[in-house]
Amino acid sequence: MNDLIKTVLRHAELHLAEYGDKAMTTFRKHLLWYFKGDRFDIPEIKKLRVELARVDSLAGLKKILGRLV
Repeated sequence: MNDLIKTVLRHAELHLAEYGDKAMTTFRKHLLWYFKGDRFDIPEIKKLRVELARVDSLAGLKKILGRLV
């Protein structure tokens, strides 16, 4: 799980560097793909996906993913 979180955060950082301030809006589709289906045994995965679909900053993303560690 830690490798996934590191990958997601690095991808988000690169996306922000490339697309600027509004990048988190377009990055949400990638977030939902990373956590699609039942690939992981994450309690309340549906709730997590709803939060990821609404995230609007890198700090917010780090906060959400920090709960998975």
